Amino acid sequence: MVIHYDDEDLDIKKVFQVIAASVALALAIFIAVWVIDYFNASNNMDILSNISLFLTTYWSVIVGFVFLISLWDYVYPIYRKKLKYVKPIIEATSIMFGLWIVATFLKGLLVIVNVGDQAAPFLTLLHDLYFQQFAVLYLLFIFIGYSRFFLGNK
Repeated sequence: MVIHYDDEDLDIKKVFQVIAASVALALAIFIAVWVIDYFNASNNMDILSNISLFLTTYWSVIVGFVFLISLWDYVYPIYRKKLKYVKPIIEATSIMFGLWIVATFLKGLLVIVNVGDQAAPFLTLLHDLYFQQFAVLYLLFIFIGYSRFFLGNK
């Protein structure tokens, strides 16, 4: 089934493919949590407990974001002329999501690094920068995106 809008095609099969891939990601996260919890039952390692807790707590955010970005990647080329003004905001949001994952991961490494070690400040730097300067970072990425857009460097 194809829906026609202004001579542009939106293939429903591809939309369902994006949905199916997102559901598969959710199931893969559930299986990963089960495997982690299975091995962690006998070892009781803090890092495995933290990974399991993170995935259990944020699986819906991760799957939802991946779904929206996958849908954006499919829809944007079709409606490029209509969506080009929102693209820098979407790209900034994607960067912020990626930074959130990396910042949380690096902060989570503190359970295997002694807090007194020299590496501890570097592991917490991105996390603290991200959460304390969230609005500034987000605006920075948005303005960089729009400056690239208006200067013609798409």
